[in-house]
Amino acid sequence: MVQTYLNALVAAGQRAEYIQVGGAGHAFFDWKPNERTKETFRQYGLYFAAQMNLFYDSVFYPETF
Repeated sequence: MVQTYLNALVAAGQRAEYIQVGGAGHAFFDWKPNERTKETFRQYGLYFAAQMNLFYDSVFYPETF
């Protein structure tokens, strides 16, 4: 389903990237008060949140890239 959605975005002229993070659960950005989710976020979320911000900035503020 993700690939179909990605293809539709690209076909509509949108810039889109999909990164599947091996070892992370589906919603590792969700905050739940348990240690497993906190550890998953520390392991994957911090890095990928920064990467998402860079992507958004490059889309919305391309003149700065």
